[in-house]
Amino acid sequence: MVYFTELQDHNKEAEINHALAGEHYFDGFLKNTHKEQAKELIDRLLERLNSGEVLTPAEFARELGVHLDA
Repeated sequence: MVYFTELQDHNKEAEINHALAGEHYFDGFLKNTHKEQAKELIDRLLERLNSGEVLTPAEFARELGVHLDA
């Protein structure tokens, strides 16, 4: 998981390369309002995925719902 808006110049390139080396699952933009709540929800969704639950990218997006910027 990479939040590109939180990258600093000193780590931007390394973090982007690390993210690109992984398997693409989902990308999107979070609304600025309630961003911390959205990140907590993403953490919970990642925990579910890492524990073996199957979530499609569409289900992931649906769970994020109002937090995603169109």
